[in-house]
Amino acid sequence: MINVTDLRNGTYFEEDGIPFEVLNYEHIKLGRGTANIKIKAKNLLNGAITNKGYISGKRVDEADLTEKRVIFLYRTRDACVFSDEENKEELEIALEKAGEKRRFLKKGMTVEMLLYEGEALAVTLPIKVTFKVKEAPPDARGNTISSSYKEVVLENNLKVKVPMFIDKGERVIIDTRTGSYVERAK
Repeated sequence: MINVTDLRNGTYFEEDGIPFEVLNYEHIKLGRGTANIKIKAKNLLNGAITNKGYISGKRVDEADLTEKRVIFLYRTRDACVFSDEENKEELEIALEKAGEKRRFLKKGMTVEMLLYEGEALAVTLPIKVTFKVKEAPPDARGNTISSSYKEVVLENNLKVKVPMFIDKGERVIIDTRTGSYVERAK
């Protein structure tokens, strides 16, 4: 059991058999009486975001979640398939649950997978990932006073704005949180 005052951003808990992730925590104490805890939580089974309120002494169940290191293998029409690093067992996560993160997956990439009762709920990617530039228009020299960017296509068909000096075949580092260019890979 977890005291609701210990629910901070990123904490997992379970209520009525449903696992939740705390997105926002707020502790409110007005004058006399007990404090109120207000949280914004994401239902890990269906992705719905709800607001919940508790009195400060209440306790909630700890979510029985498991994290595994897995290797991305391939994508099907409706799922991403991974291999467990330890026992080579194949695990799938639905495309809806993988969300926007699936755009950054590439074959052989190691990620963390969150499981609840054997069902994959989410994947956590490395913050920076290196990709090869598949298509790049020629750079048009011109106004060099301000930063100039062009749109390129990466090996995973992701379109990203990069500086003008990046050419086809080069490797670039992308931030998976924002989907933006970080630097040229060395």
